[in-house]
Amino acid sequence: MLEQDFAVVQAAFMEMPRAPDFICIGAAKAGTTWLYRALRNTPGYRLPPVKELRYFGQKDIGDRDKGRLGSAETADMAPEILEWMRNYVSGSPKDDAWYLSLFAFAADDITGDISPAYAPLAPGFIQQAKRVSPNASILMFVRNPYERNVSHLANLAARTLLGPKRQRDMYHKTGATLTADMLCAEQTAPIFLRQSQQAVAVRQWREVFGDRVNVFFYDDLVANPAAFLDKVTCAIGRQSRPNDEAALLERANPMVPLSQEDVATVRDAIRPMCEKEIADLNSEIGPIPYVWN
Repeated sequence: MLEQDFAVVQAAFMEMPRAPDFICIGAAKAGTTWLYRALRNTPGYRLPPVKELRYFGQKDIGDRDKGRLGSAETADMAPEILEWMRNYVSGSPKDDAWYLSLFAFAADDITGDISPAYAPLAPGFIQQAKRVSPNASILMFVRNPYERNVSHLANLAARTLLGPKRQRDMYHKTGATLTADMLCAEQTAPIFLRQSQQAVAVRQWREVFGDRVNVFFYDDLVANPAAFLDKVTCAIGRQSRPNDEAALLERANPMVPLSQEDVATVRDAIRPMCEKEIADLNSEIGPIPYVWN
């Protein structure tokens, strides 16, 4: 099929928008990248070429992926994927109709939006998500606050120190490590403070989506990835596994190395907020894994 034919198909898709079947709202550093990679290779599922669409509550939609579009245009990429990328980056206006057009390519397969930036959204944006996709299953991955917060602080510290992701990947190969001071310096970062409130996210999304909000423990993903995926896909409505289940054991976005002594220092620094968060989660979602304490 010629490239212009795909443009015609894309235009037809935009006239027949469909809502995502599920929205995974986070939390950050709780397995969302793992889920994206797993579902991208699972029969019956077809996810957007970009993991985090970040439509709701964001102002830079598409801007961060302009470089990816440039690479796609010079690479040997399937025409339909290239057209999707052009629509995502350059499509205008970035309104609800445009957002729905991003899922039309999935046809009868299950599709969704995996954007951990959604977890701490203000109620007004959650209401918008409900209007746009009223029947979506909402997925929330909850992680031990001590582990999640240390991982998130390490990620932010690596960004501050190293910049773009490619540089962070190279940093892993050097064998160097971060320090406790680098992580503690990120404790006041607004994105960290928002994402650290997992209980608030569950409550606010439940207030809008009710029992369509499904909560999963990161501990279960670590213990048995295949069984964890079964739970998630069952909640979405189509239980399935990747053709190559070995991929489920691959770790996504490993933390930049940090010594055990520095981890202990950071955990002590964030202990009060973690203890409060554990109590709030226990109140909001019921019994939590005993190892969290």
